[in-house]
Amino acid sequence: MARNRMIKPDFWSDEKTGNLSDRAKLLYIGMLNFADDEGLIRYNPTYLRSCIFPYHDILIKDIKTTLKELEQFLYVYTVNNQTYARLKNFKRHQVINKPQPTKLPLPDDSRSVPVALPEQVSTKVKEKEKEKVKEKEDNNIVQQKNVERIAFESFSQFWSIYPKHIGKQKAISAWKKLKPDAELIDVILRSVDVQKQSEQWQKDNGQFIPLPATWLNGKRWEDEIPIGNGKSVSHKYDGFGVKLEDVLKEKENTNV
Repeated sequence: MARNRMIKPDFWSDEKTGNLSDRAKLLYIGMLNFADDEGLIRYNPTYLRSCIFPYHDILIKDIKTTLKELEQFLYVYTVNNQTYARLKNFKRHQVINKPQPTKLPLPDDSRSVPVALPEQVSTKVKEKEKEKVKEKEDNNIVQQKNVERIAFESFSQFWSIYPKHIGKQKAISAWKKLKPDAELIDVILRSVDVQKQSEQWQKDNGQFIPLPATWLNGKRWEDEIPIGNGKSVSHKYDGFGVKLEDVLKEKENTNV
């Protein structure tokens, strides 16, 4: 259960805490909130992420990296194969009214760890394997969310510059099917900018502009774009793309 804790102004000006990364500061303050009145807390990255960063897409490995920053502020110990941490100088900085007794084992208990039976060892191994599988699944979910977020943001860029806003859902489906990487996204956006200035797209109030989904499904960024005097420029995706400024410069020179 989270508790109200005091954060002194010295926390921000102290040389040790002041040099922590922003994430490490937040993690440490969160650990203060979720530590019991003895300053004890479960030292489990998955548990800490769920308590302190429930609405952030943070990987377990990043929590582990951040915990390394906080090693100098923690006393980490193990009891019965469970890892806990005591926040150093906790009682020096916290004024606790009506303190509640801890439900976690004290650090001194770690000196007398009972020898596990073979059956217990087997069970613990299975539990660790389950934790690894769960951690991998959590990381996959976070990565998938990041992929979906990036896809949404990049499609929004495409949709904002495409001159014909018809059939958005079909366009979204085409974009997801395409799964463009950063390089191809750049080529697509540049190509739209160039084709918007073509005679075909500008005549008759844009009557001949393809629907967005049609343009994406047909890979129309690879179309050759007439620039005048019988010349054309191709945006065929070859891993390098075409610089928009070069195309416009050539078109401008042609019209001179």
